[in-house]
Amino acid sequence: MKATVPSINIKSAQKDENLTTLKIEYSGKSDPRRDIFTYAVENNWTILEMSETKKNLEDIFRNLTNKGGTAVA
Repeated sequence: MKATVPSINIKSAQKDENLTTLKIEYSGKSDPRRDIFTYAVENNWTILEMSETKKNLEDIFRNLTNKGGTAVA
């Protein structure tokens, strides 16, 4: 999929019996959902859910201050 939709970065892929869950990251400058949907149709995939999550300032701060692997209180 990365070759067809180059604006995405596949963060993780998890396969269960008949279900594959992908976590995809992309910049805020582009919205690849239409390209992902087209790719799915062309490959006979069924998309059960597509949801968007955004990082807020608290998430970014937490990631920056927790680089050493210890919890910051």
